[in-house]
Amino acid sequence: MALVDCPECGTKVSSAAFACPRCAFPMQQSTLKPTPTGQVVTTERTGKDLKAAGCFWGLLLVASVFVLISTASQQTVVTFLAWIATTVSLIALIRVKVLTWWRHG
Repeated sequence: MALVDCPECGTKVSSAAFACPRCAFPMQQSTLKPTPTGQVVTTERTGKDLKAAGCFWGLLLVASVFVLISTASQQTVVTFLAWIATTVSLIALIRVKVLTWWRHG
């Protein structure tokens, strides 16, 4: 690895560098090849809506399990509602995970 002069600004740059650290002039050709169609390839197709839904249902599941465990010895309306919240949040969280998997193809 030798030092070469940047054609743009004249700074000494390593021959292994991809770009000049001072002016960002490309020093060598990129090893990345464009797609045949010239389009940008999307690497992640999961939107913020599914991520937010996953966080919401996951937090609700944790909270409802906590309430369920703390009221398990009692037969109250709170225990019944905790069972419902746990079941609904578990089903919704599984749905979000399947949709996330499905969108990633």
